[in-house]
Amino acid sequence: MLICDYIGDYVQSSKPHNIQSRKEKIWELVHQLINAFEFENPLKNPIFEFCNNLNNKGIDQLVAAYEIGIKRLQTIVNQEILLTENYTTVGRRARNITRVTLADIAKMKKERKIEEREEREKAKKSGRRRGRGRRRGRGRGRERGRGSGDEEATT
Repeated sequence: MLICDYIGDYVQSSKPHNIQSRKEKIWELVHQLINAFEFENPLKNPIFEFCNNLNNKGIDQLVAAYEIGIKRLQTIVNQEILLTENYTTVGRRARNITRVTLADIAKMKKERKIEEREEREKAKKSGRRRGRGRRRGRGRGRERGRGSGDEEATT
């Protein structure tokens, strides 16, 4: 339930089955992330496929967000546990990174699919067609009907 509060995803039902299911999904994500970072090139892992902000600037923002988060947690400890500062909740929900939602990922997948389709159509139009093809003006096999055109008319 702590992770739900942290990410802002409030569960309607807190039955043991639902909690266990969410724990399993979180552990599955943990294992995927461990595998991704143990990989030779973590940025090529499919889990990071739709991360547009995974560049030098994005990594700098992530490191800065981590440092800001540590300061926020220390402030909360000082306010609520040690009682050395006045209690204030201003700025606790501020985010210093860009979040990518499932809707954003679905939109990116759809755009990628459209781009791939356009590239295939472009290659189809400009590229060589399949097979040997036929020369223009010649039919396939023996021509049917009156005369074939190659024979000379004799009357």
